[in-house]
Amino acid sequence: MRALSDKAARHKIHIRTLRGAYAQGNRLRTYNVVTSFIVKEGRILILRRSDRVGSYRGKWSAVSGYLEDDPLSQAYREIREELSIPGEDLKLMAAGDPTEVSDKNLGVRWIVHPFLFEFTGEDSKINLNWESLEVKWVRPEEVRQLETVPDLYRILSDLWVRAYPSKTIR
Repeated sequence: MRALSDKAARHKIHIRTLRGAYAQGNRLRTYNVVTSFIVKEGRILILRRSDRVGSYRGKWSAVSGYLEDDPLSQAYREIREELSIPGEDLKLMAAGDPTEVSDKNLGVRWIVHPFLFEFTGEDSKINLNWESLEVKWVRPEEVRQLETVPDLYRILSDLWVRAYPSKTIR
């Protein structure tokens, strides 16, 4: 374990990623990612992934990216990069526990660090980068009917209960 900790310190790699990558008998590659849901007036902003991204092309998703920093800082960075939304237009409503999502078809185990933010700015401030083809606002319960990245609805539901305990997703 000491060698693992030394390596993490030298390369500034998130320790959970290293533990997953070196797990005995685990054939899945492990990646830590952030996933950030944006909510405004009870609706969720979802993005359709472009053909230029590495996985889940054409699927609906929340804002996401590989973890390179602490999870919350990375979440703000990804939102700024993918949607051009500045941090001052966001209010953190919920932070979920890291959640494992395995995709055997891709040979990947994602450790998702989920967040839910309220967007307080104007929609005109939203500008997509190359990672998404389009965005749309949907009711939370509509997410389950869309063709999404794995477990998106489950992760959203968990966050929604944390942010809005008296409002359940139907």
